[in-house]
Amino acid sequence: MPLGRDAFLADYWGTTLLHQPGGAGQYSDTLSWQALTDLLETQRFAVGNLRLVEKGKSLDVERYAQRTATGEQLVLKSAALTRCLTGGATLVMNHVEERVPALRQLADAVGDDLRANTTINLYASFGAQEGFDLHWDSQENFILQLAGRKYWKVYRPTREDPIKDELDAAPTPTGAPSWEGVLEAGDLLYLPRGWWHIARPLEGPSLHLTLTVEPPLGGHLLEWLAAELRSHPLARMNVPHMAAEAEQADYVERLLKAFVDSNRDALLQRFLAARDSAIVVRPRLPLPAAAAARPASLHAGSRLRLAVGRRLAISALEDPTQVAVWAGNRHWRAAAALVPALLALRATSAVSLADLDACLASPQSAKLLRVFLSALILAGVVDVE
Repeated sequence: MPLGRDAFLADYWGTTLLHQPGGAGQYSDTLSWQALTDLLETQRFAVGNLRLVEKGKSLDVERYAQRTATGEQLVLKSAALTRCLTGGATLVMNHVEERVPALRQLADAVGDDLRANTTINLYASFGAQEGFDLHWDSQENFILQLAGRKYWKVYRPTREDPIKDELDAAPTPTGAPSWEGVLEAGDLLYLPRGWWHIARPLEGPSLHLTLTVEPPLGGHLLEWLAAELRSHPLARMNVPHMAAEAEQADYVERLLKAFVDSNRDALLQRFLAARDSAIVVRPRLPLPAAAAARPASLHAGSRLRLAVGRRLAISALEDPTQVAVWAGNRHWRAAAALVPALLALRATSAVSLADLDACLASPQSAKLLRVFLSALILAGVVDVE
């Protein structure tokens, strides 16, 4: 995280751009030209995960790749691909974190830090021609210049918090750029959602990554709350579409009141916890040891990591001594005394059982914790490293 997490969140996150020079070797351990070459030569790509873009338009796939028998994957045609790149096209590889372990670790770490969905796309260009026209993105972007140089122009948003597919599109900026300059190898550029930008390679090949961060929006909160209320009597009943106007108005008023009055205590935190518990965690498989080992018995030194969800979600039950523990779309009952330890479990880092025990208010809860963790391990929710 640039500048340190707290300073970045206070001064830049979601509000203004940040250009941070880093030095040529800053990102040398993430992805090299040779590593990109290996990916292109040895892997197949789902249609849509790899494309060539020129002057804001995607080139026809058949110009640089052939489809497999099913038509769902692409195998690149080396000579044709080279001609397109030499002619000024930009190569775009989506979800490159799924192919490069170092980038997976980066995406996971940023996603955990910012409690948001993260992906990484790669852009490689070889001439002084823009691959994309002036545009804005609907997510927060961190641009990491790995190699080469690129000249950027960045403009302030012309609409506050824009979203995709709005009927009334945000107007194109007409004034001077808010920032323009060259990203050198090792530089970072942070662009909040809605900031317009255009980039042009300079003097030779350019390779950069864009780490996209998609925080939850207010619309996502409303969708989640509507799902939470689907069992409410007013939500279950038929809409009185054939009733008199006064009866319809009364129904709408009662429904909206139920919506507003629905357990607003810690509403945002409950929503965020539900999202965290439903995040699809990328698998960790230290083979062959993982497959050959017998189930480990838990002891103080055991290191535990979530395998489903970024964090567990905890919700109250009528019995105050019990809680519901959610991971993905599954839930279990647990003693309320275990909540501090369960909330310490993470997908991005392992924690020792001794550290979890230290979260408990009483030593008597340690035995209950081991029993419950054993159930989560058997369910594939928790891994023992």
